[in-house]
Amino acid sequence: MEVSRALERCGGAARRPALARLGVDDAALRRAVRSGVLQPDRGLYALPTAPAGLIAVLRNRELLTCSSAAGHYNLWCLSARGLRHVYHRRQSAVGDEAVHHAGLLLPPASIRPVAALADVLIHALRCLPLKESLVMVESAVTRGDMTVGFLRDRLEGRRNGKARAVLQWVDGGADSLLETLARTYFRQAGIDVQTQVYLEPGTGGIHRPAAGRVARG
Repeated sequence: MEVSRALERCGGAARRPALARLGVDDAALRRAVRSGVLQPDRGLYALPTAPAGLIAVLRNRELLTCSSAAGHYNLWCLSARGLRHVYHRRQSAVGDEAVHHAGLLLPPASIRPVAALADVLIHALRCLPLKESLVMVESAVTRGDMTVGFLRDRLEGRRNGKARAVLQWVDGGADSLLETLARTYFRQAGIDVQTQVYLEPGTGGIHRPAAGRVARG
């Protein structure tokens, strides 16, 4: 693959192993550098338009996670700005420039410096306030990319009590971030909420299935 196209697939910048997985060899990289592709660090290549934040992550050999990885997975998110949230084997290597997260369960994304979806959600559940982590998990569960059971099984022990408490509010039936928040706030206030209620056109009637769950509209 042409180097510039490979870098575009990687978001604008990448390390040599990621480019090699896309079929780029060392000879092509040398030609690309002579033609204007940047080399901000040893083994790191970037287009002139590459985001500075991405280059910083790659230079420090970090993986984006928690809210900073929400955009990569198209997750609902309330807190994508601010300090970047990253995984690194050594917290000291991150310092005060980012929020450090420890521990990975799964291999990261193959060509971008992003933790696996399960790790992103687990880090969010441990790190963010309830409403912020809830909407991220809800969007993944609603799409069928994750299950509450998978996350709960990996959040055992007392230190994960807060994270497990968030999971009890995941419904998986919301169509938007705002619907998730409204449903949760009502239920926390003790108000019985039925989601995805179908109104019979012209009658105002509500269809409910025999099992008691409200039918999806």
